[in-house]
Amino acid sequence: DLTPLLRSDASSLMLIGATGEVLFSVKHENLVEAGYAPKVKAYFFNVPTPVFKQGFNYWPVLESKGIYSNYYRNGLCGKIVQQAIEKGRVVLVLVKRIKHGKVLSQLTGLPFVHGTSQDRDEIIGDFRQGKMPGLIASKILEEGFDLNSIDCIINAAGGRAAIPVIQGLGRSLREKEKQIGRAHV
Repeated sequence: DLTPLLRSDASSLMLIGATGEVLFSVKHENLVEAGYAPKVKAYFFNVPTPVFKQGFNYWPVLESKGIYSNYYRNGLCGKIVQQAIEKGRVVLVLVKRIKHGKVLSQLTGLPFVHGTSQDRDEIIGDFRQGKMPGLIASKILEEGFDLNSIDCIINAAGGRAAIPVIQGLGRSLREKEKQIGRAHV
């Protein structure tokens, strides 16, 4: 797994120093072939974004206008959620901002859970038990939280770095009976 080696901080060097060089590398298709991982289909969408003056790089404004306040992008997310649920897929939509999660929750009718949600544990428990077809979640479900029932991930948050995007999409790469995970970015 090359994920640690993609990091830009010193943790990659520390990992190599502690464990040595890579002994063996396995490709995802080999794991699928051996029955350890499901096939995955990933879809990437080019979404129109507002045009800013050259040299403008104030990230909070770019993020707001280009991601969570982007009418076209949110509508596309809603359409993908609806189509996936109609096909019987269990959907997880990942967002970074509470404001964005609330917008998508209103648009899709799915519950939204975040770090300060009072009923967070109950909602996540219901989702784990299959009581709802989908869930919109903030970063609390982005890393280190496995939900084997998910077979469609939508990264509504975008991302400036590959590691968090890859980690989030990994939620749909878990072994399951359905054998095909779907990721939408």
